[in-house]
Amino acid sequence: SSISPITPNTYLSVEDLCGTPVKVDGNGDNIYRVEANSAKVEKLASDVSDYVLINDGETIYFLKNGSLRRISVGDASSEETLIKDDVKKLYVSEDGSSIYVRDKNKTLYYVDDSGKASRVADDVDSVKMTANGTLLYTDNEDTLYYTEDGDKGVKIADDVSNLVVFRGAVVYFADKNASTGYAPAFISDDGTSFANVANGKEFEREVNYTVTDND
Repeated sequence: SSISPITPNTYLSVEDLCGTPVKVDGNGDNIYRVEANSAKVEKLASDVSDYVLINDGETIYFLKNGSLRRISVGDASSEETLIKDDVKKLYVSEDGSSIYVRDKNKTLYYVDDSGKASRVADDVDSVKMTANGTLLYTDNEDTLYYTEDGDKGVKIADDVSNLVVFRGAVVYFADKNASTGYAPAFISDDGTSFANVANGKEFEREVNYTVTDND
């Protein structure tokens, strides 16, 4: 079947790949490398459910059959390397510089430049990534934390009922206030410092109407 060029779910165009453009087929299950100035196409990986080209322009991380793997785009002899088994979700910053995964046991890991996966936190429920690479997560006790570069999570708040990305900002809602009937909202651009939203009731309605992403 034919394949069509796309920009990987990323952050760099195919022209940034140092003469080794990447193509995927129509349903995204296969990743190919195309040699510069030729029609030769080489399959790099198959059965791919999610993938990202990181900001070095040469390395692709991808999920395959529940495992995180990586492969070099520029090296014709490169073979895929297993990073972590039992992965459920891949989280990547907009520039591809920060990579995290969550496994089937709800453990969160940070993947460094060498491909090593280091545990960040256990019992992780909701996860959101900011544009600058700060990752926020809630645990099974509804406590919200942020982490940068895989460091130990820094506590932000207790009793968080919802965590969303809304118009480029991160928003969390506290438990609903019995007297006002709505959940207090707090918003942040960088994911580390939050401000209370003054018009909480109207804001909650707008967010609930607009946000459709589920983690």
